[in-house]
Amino acid sequence: MATLSFDHIHYRYSDIQAINAFYIGIMEAIDLGSVELGGKANMQLELGGATLLFVEEVNPLTPVPANEKLGVYHIAFLVADCDAATNYYQLKGAVVAIPPFNASDNIRASFLSAPDGMLLELKQIITPVTS
Repeated sequence: MATLSFDHIHYRYSDIQAINAFYIGIMEAIDLGSVELGGKANMQLELGGATLLFVEEVNPLTPVPANEKLGVYHIAFLVADCDAATNYYQLKGAVVAIPPFNASDNIRASFLSAPDGMLLELKQIITPVTS
């Protein structure tokens, strides 16, 4: 069996200013600089221990393989308090796509609108109260 360890999430973007405003300005990601991959500059950010790579979208008139068009539609980060975290990022300018809700007995979640139709989930694990 192969041993796997997480490395990165890779995105195509249409508006670098929107990416910077959301991930760096609102979510407080750390800019790790850019790296050239496949002949294209890729912006590297660190957010919540995850590496996010961003590359400009390909020319919409150029045929693109299916695996480069569809993919991740949301990323999730654990938070201690979903309601407080949602409020914090909303006050910083994030748009709340789905307000905090109980996804299950032990999960509370909300979703923020990120650039290019992406969603960012804030997920809280609720520990049951024992008496």
